[in-house]
Amino acid sequence: MEMNNVILIVGSGVWGVSTAYHLAKTVPRCRIILMERSTWAKQSGPSVDVNKIIRVEYEDPTYLHLAVRAQKVWRQHSFWSQFYHPAEKLTVGELESQKRIYAQMHQMGIIDGARFLSIPETKQRYPDLQGMAFHDLEETYLNPDSGWADGTRALKQTIDECVKLGVEQLHATASRILFDDKGDCLGVLTDEGDVVTATYTIIAAGAHTPKLLADIAPGRKGFHVEDRLMASGCVEAVVKLTAEQHSDMNNLPITIHDIGPIY
Repeated sequence: MEMNNVILIVGSGVWGVSTAYHLAKTVPRCRIILMERSTWAKQSGPSVDVNKIIRVEYEDPTYLHLAVRAQKVWRQHSFWSQFYHPAEKLTVGELESQKRIYAQMHQMGIIDGARFLSIPETKQRYPDLQGMAFHDLEETYLNPDSGWADGTRALKQTIDECVKLGVEQLHATASRILFDDKGDCLGVLTDEGDVVTATYTIIAAGAHTPKLLADIAPGRKGFHVEDRLMASGCVEAVVKLTAEQHSDMNNLPITIHDIGPIY
């Protein structure tokens, strides 16, 4: 990538911010613009979360390899380690999938303390889970080397680091991708009618990507996601604990409980 280029990143969730951060580190002479449709203090994307589970259990081998590398960064990086909290992770259900993942982990040599526990062993290790519904399960899956990260604080402080590195923030909504006569991308047109030109335009809009591309590049079918990406959502409930409740639950593991259509 040539120096003095302009790089426009549409979307300031984890993908957009991470891209801006690493580009600012590797090509510091480029002008990098990070565009976000909402204010940075009121984002509603999945990156903004009180906790994000940091796990390695992915059935796709590529994801598994990436997750192992990412977890190492969360634990050891001089900046991101401040947001990481080690915690055991217990999976109740989905054992067939977990066994396939466990076999891949074993081949990669990253088992560490991961293992399967009988239900009596699980209850003995976590007495506070005595009342949990284990249904007809005979085992649970435990990875004691998991953890969680403060997603909101990590994202906001990474944005602050981007700004320190010279990344520009732009509060605007992209309404159209602009192309020249050859079909090369020139940048975007905002809802306010402003033209933002760039040498490179990166769309990092997360779950909004399919609709965004269809809306802002209606004539470029090759840009449309179609069946290449599926957006999904989840319902989240957050409970603020009292000091006594926090003390009682402090030793509980991260628990992933598959109870049918609700995960």
